[in-house]
Amino acid sequence: MTFLTKLNNTILKGGTKNNRLISVLIALSFGVFSVLLMEVVKPNLFEDIEGNLLDARFQIRGVVQPSGLVNLVSVDDESIEAIGRWPWPRDIQAKLIEEIHRLGAVTIGLDIIYSEPEGSPLDSVIENQNWTQSERAKLKQLQSQTNRDTALTTAIFMVGNVVNGQFFYLDEQGDALGADSIALSHSKVDAIKSNTESFRAMDFSSVTTNLDSIAMAGNGAGFFNQIPELDGVVRKAPLVIRYQDNLYPSLALKTLAHYLDDSPIIVQALGGYINQVLVGDLAIKTNEQGGLPINYRGPKETIKTYKAIDVLQGRLPEGIFKDKMVLLGSTAIGVFDSHSAPFGAEFPGLEIQANVIENIVLGDPLSRNANHKLVDIITVVVGCLIIGIVIPFTSRTPTRVLLYLTMLSVLLYLNFLAFSELNHWNNLFYPTATWSLCFIFIMFYQSFMVEARYSHVRSAFKHYLSPALVDQLTANPDLVNFGGEEKELSILFSDIRNFTNLSETVTPSELSRFLQAYMDPMTDCVLDNNGTLDKYIGDAVMAIFGAPVPFDSHPVDACQAAVDMIKALDHIVERVPDLKRLFPVKAGIGVHTGNVVVGNLGSSQQFNYTVIGDSVNLAARIESLTKSYGVEIMISDATYKKVKHHFVCRDLDRVRVKGKQEPVELYELQGTEISTEQVRFNEQWQQALNQYRRREFEQALTAFNHLQTLQPENVSVLMYVERCQYFIANPVGIDWDGVYTHTSK
Repeated sequence: MTFLTKLNNTILKGGTKNNRLISVLIALSFGVFSVLLMEVVKPNLFEDIEGNLLDARFQIRGVVQPSGLVNLVSVDDESIEAIGRWPWPRDIQAKLIEEIHRLGAVTIGLDIIYSEPEGSPLDSVIENQNWTQSERAKLKQLQSQTNRDTALTTAIFMVGNVVNGQFFYLDEQGDALGADSIALSHSKVDAIKSNTESFRAMDFSSVTTNLDSIAMAGNGAGFFNQIPELDGVVRKAPLVIRYQDNLYPSLALKTLAHYLDDSPIIVQALGGYINQVLVGDLAIKTNEQGGLPINYRGPKETIKTYKAIDVLQGRLPEGIFKDKMVLLGSTAIGVFDSHSAPFGAEFPGLEIQANVIENIVLGDPLSRNANHKLVDIITVVVGCLIIGIVIPFTSRTPTRVLLYLTMLSVLLYLNFLAFSELNHWNNLFYPTATWSLCFIFIMFYQSFMVEARYSHVRSAFKHYLSPALVDQLTANPDLVNFGGEEKELSILFSDIRNFTNLSETVTPSELSRFLQAYMDPMTDCVLDNNGTLDKYIGDAVMAIFGAPVPFDSHPVDACQAAVDMIKALDHIVERVPDLKRLFPVKAGIGVHTGNVVVGNLGSSQQFNYTVIGDSVNLAARIESLTKSYGVEIMISDATYKKVKHHFVCRDLDRVRVKGKQEPVELYELQGTEISTEQVRFNEQWQQALNQYRRREFEQALTAFNHLQTLQPENVSVLMYVERCQYFIANPVGIDWDGVYTHTSK
């Protein structure tokens, strides 16, 4: 008699009363353990999951209408294209600040630091040439008139409503300035009220701030640091941080203080913790270190954003910024202060500051305090006890599941209602995870008590599926059911070129032998590289890599299989020498890496282990496009990024394939080693392709014509020659992005 059988018999002898008591004790144990994890241990993984669930609530809730008191002026891609790369000359930035002021802004917050002098364009001229005394005197006079730092300082001073930016570091990356430095002395909070000598705050070791002249011209400065959570998402904004025993405000807080008639900023601490920040008549509740859980208004540009070039060129209506705060900074790709936020992975730091101001002005930041934690504890424990008490009184599994789903639905509804209507941040992960585990465990216990459980997965499927798949099904019986799971896999499609014409020249018997001779080595290439043969589709082969047995190297495996398949084409004739007239055989292969649904798919009566999804369709489209570009193996950019250090690839095109709107970058996979001539060809090809993408069509045409003399039969070269000729005769618009749209499969 096994231990489990003995335990079962022992428990059964206790009767129904003991069974119910044990269920309650199990439930209580889960509840207490979960509370300890939630309030004491706080595992990083679980904190990250809760953060992701909070992000989901934001996305489900959608946009909250901003107050309109804060606007953004963005140095975006269009502005940089018009003026030049960022940072712009400071005289241009001075003009931008003056224009924002002229348009009515009460306060201008700069998400910019001017830590190094720019000087005058004449500096190097004066130093590097031999001038007469009179010439040098004139140049120095001109130098003083064209000094860009002076222009910016003058503009900031004259408009009189600019709050500068600064940035603090946890390490020694910045400067170890003293609190009495000009820049920092203008930036400290006005007062600290605390009943303890010290309290918790975020401590920093160094700082980068503005030139003294610019710092003196402005109305103090605020830091634009963002402190992400462990998963990299910014969900809380520090309102104050500590540096050399002094507290300094954020750009959002300092900008708002100036807007409110330069109101003092007062930090209050109680019992060793910061509990609120006062600005004028506003009392801002914070977390223990002076942070504010951000109630984001919505995705990027939910807060009204204007382009810097429109401001500079006078395109905005007069008074558009009247009675408003304006934050100025860069949002151009590659140069802006980018952060992950609940509404996206590239959220401008400038707009995070604006969201903080919105939260303070409207009084609706997310609330997460001791009362919410108490509610979380009660929710976890009471929910577990309900499950532990009710389940033993019900005998039918559907009834138990319905009870659990009802409880879960009520929890999700109330949690979201509190979030969307009251701005309360109650924990969602711990109640749902604890209730779920508690329910599953008690269900298992109840099943163990009343019925024997036998698994038939291995015996039922071992005669029909591969051993690896049988092992996976045994480990995860849920896969036996209809459906599958989402995974990142690599998908390969191959197809014989001109197979229709070939098949018309042979008898059915010869065609059958030819296909067998072809499919055998193709299948071997797939299996030898850890692939799974999905299906044959006429003369086509579909294979997946990375399932059912997962391999991190599946993109490399798929590409190596493709290379091996092309090499194997030369030896197929050895299997059917009497069909030599059909050779040489050419094939096209497409490989794409992406997310798919993989598992037992089909009908409830009959299903196959296969994959479905948009990535499968894209892999098939890529294989079909090998004909258009005259290549044997073509891969997507998703695959290329994972194999570029293993194989030689040639950048082919950026396209929109039929049925997809998002462009895809295509590469020719050429193998692990190529000839010196091919290396030179690839280099010249890339140069010509870059000219084409820069709209330098005449230069590109010359380059492609030269490439055609090197490889006269290269289909892709001829294709670009024709495109360049067309675009020279039919100039493209400014919105041309170099992407070619294929209208056929």
